[in-house]
Amino acid sequence: MKIVFLEVRSKTSVYEEIAEEIGRIDDQVEIYWIVQNKLFSKIKSDNIFFLEFPKTSFSKYDKPKLDHLDEEVISADRFHIHFESTCWHYVNYRRQVEDILRKISPDVVFGELGNFFTHYACLWSKKNSIPFYDIESARFPKGCVGVFLYDKWNPVKLRDVKSSDVENFINDFRTLKPVPDYMVRPEDWNDLLRNKLKLINHKVKLLRGYVSGERYCTQHPIKNILEKIRVRQRLKLWDKASCGIDEVMGKKKKILLYPLQMQPEFNLEVWGRPWSDQQQVIMSLLDKMPDDWVLLIKANPKPYFEMNRIDLMALVGDPKIMFLERGVSMQEIDSCVDIVATVTGTVQIERIINNKPVYIIGDTPFRKFSCIRDGIDWLTGAELDLATRFSLSDDQVRQAARLLLECSAPGIMGEPVSNGSCLERRNIERLTAVVLEVISKHKT
Repeated sequence: MKIVFLEVRSKTSVYEEIAEEIGRIDDQVEIYWIVQNKLFSKIKSDNIFFLEFPKTSFSKYDKPKLDHLDEEVISADRFHIHFESTCWHYVNYRRQVEDILRKISPDVVFGELGNFFTHYACLWSKKNSIPFYDIESARFPKGCVGVFLYDKWNPVKLRDVKSSDVENFINDFRTLKPVPDYMVRPEDWNDLLRNKLKLINHKVKLLRGYVSGERYCTQHPIKNILEKIRVRQRLKLWDKASCGIDEVMGKKKKILLYPLQMQPEFNLEVWGRPWSDQQQVIMSLLDKMPDDWVLLIKANPKPYFEMNRIDLMALVGDPKIMFLERGVSMQEIDSCVDIVATVTGTVQIERIINNKPVYIIGDTPFRKFSCIRDGIDWLTGAELDLATRFSLSDDQVRQAARLLLECSAPGIMGEPVSNGSCLERRNIERLTAVVLEVISKHKT
């Protein structure tokens, strides 16, 4: 059994701990590594392959021809979407990744789709019928991870659950109103300080990598600073244009809420294609909405570069749009809206388990529970009006809850730079158990 892990910045250290644990449990498993940024790997092994930075001359004179894999990766790559990167280096990286994978001939590949070179590995694996898995937070239940196959929100079943577990989960969810692990911020002062220091060290590594030539997954430091300044400027404009719950309700219109998803984030850019452009989503919804509706846009609790991809100046003047005050939480506004629309946002799970109408635009495993089944291109005002009266059956809610439970397992997967518990011994044991469960399906 050959397993390949692809470097994922600070998350690579979690993979390294998992690999070490696997080695202690099963010495028949061979572990291989593909690393793009050497500063994020401590592995000393003959089974490690480093991706070389392309030569600049390659871009100016060779002008490589892009194939369909290149076009697919480029269309979903955060660097191309957000930072206007040129396309010359993609072919070089694709060839390197394909050559390495052919040489290894793996049985299973693990990586995160946030990196374009990992996306190449995923698509190559898919083309060659080799399983590619991405381990991420399961969103719900809290304290659990999910494993996703290839480049879609395609969760893998990890366990069996009883009907009583499903009922208890639904009841607890509706009573406790949990938030996903990635939204929880440490409250202890020592944890905050520790995370701050780790973040500084992380940024130093990124800077060192950039100076040494890693400019394909790392934005120019000055451009990054300017981008963040633009975010703060956009937030000031948002705050001036935003309104509270009373003003929203005073419109006396039906409300379609669209919560912005944070970007860059692969669950939107990769899983959400072709609806990863949130400006396009907003304009499409506006175009289909009747006059007795208003589109209420909510900022992400952790606003980032998505603010710079939205044309706020153009949207502010539209009478059918309102911007919600950033201090208003989803729980506060939830009961005031008629429908919530999302591409791949966690809000779809919250609305489904609470049996409230949600329009799921993206191709997700929960789309069959959407209050509107048509895509935006075919959306009509009549469908919106009808969807306000939409309700799932109790059995459908149970199906959604069962899907969440069966496709999750205890564990925390994230960036150790912001969540040190990822590297705790008990968590590594849990994540290793998940990996072994997944690869056991492919042992011959």
